[in-house]
Amino acid sequence: RFYDALWILKLFFESKKSGVVVSSATLRATLKVSSEDIDEIIERLLGAGWISRSTSSSWMLSHDPEKIVVADVFQLFISMPDAQQQTPLLKAQFTELNNRLQAQMQTTLKEFFDQQNGTPKIGSETVS
Repeated sequence: RFYDALWILKLFFESKKSGVVVSSATLRATLKVSSEDIDEIIERLLGAGWISRSTSSSWMLSHDPEKIVVADVFQLFISMPDAQQQTPLLKAQFTELNNRLQAQMQTTLKEFFDQQNGTPKIGSETVS
């Protein structure tokens, strides 16, 4: 859902530049995910305070995309395993992986979306 959330945020980012809102119908027509998945993503984005409801079936970006970094989206949609369920070695490996990912994802959403010419990039890595 992380990548779906990024694409939904990109739709909101582009619509904000155009001064329009994004409807449920637009999300369903644009994305290849279920309505339930879209609803779950929207609820998380609303909960984070990054979007707000414009009407009963449309939303808009309500948070400055220069204040949200890709790592914030990652943290919202990717959960690390429960620490109580991890062995010390596994916990250390997940911590190291998380730290490396966080360092690579300090790009703001505005930078991330502005630099896209088809393929999203995070840091110096191309995402495929």
